[in-house]
Amino acid sequence: MFHQYETELVKERERLERIQHAEIEQLIQASRPRRQKFAGPLHRDLLHSLGHLLGNVGAHLVALDPKTNSTRRSHAAR
Repeated sequence: MFHQYETELVKERERLERIQHAEIEQLIQASRPRRQKFAGPLHRDLLHSLGHLLGNVGAHLVALDPKTNSTRRSHAAR
């Protein structure tokens, strides 16, 4: 009878350890930052176009700032 009780205790401990392990795994997954996946070709095209647009805006901002634009500096020096 003691052996049966001991076997049941071992099984219950193993069950609780599996539950605990699953809960820990869920917490780890929940703590990871979620990434939005852009899987489709439309999203890739939009991101590509956005990259070009931001690059062009940056180039225009540099051109407007005389401190960073060597062409304007050379013209101003003349």
